[in-house]
Amino acid sequence: MPETRANSHTLIEAATPFATATFGAGLFWRQWLAFGYYFYQGQTRESGTNKTV
Repeated sequence: MPETRANSHTLIEAATPFATATFGAGLFWRQWLAFGYYFYQGQTRESGTNKTV
């Protein structure tokens, strides 16, 4: 059934970003917080120019 396969594939594609975000946040919440903090500080300090690659 191609329709069922398409629906399942779409559902998986729709759920993947959420699952990835939850997985990443759960495992690496400290790293994400640190990244967000330093990125925000860099953006604020350098007026939108982030020199740290």
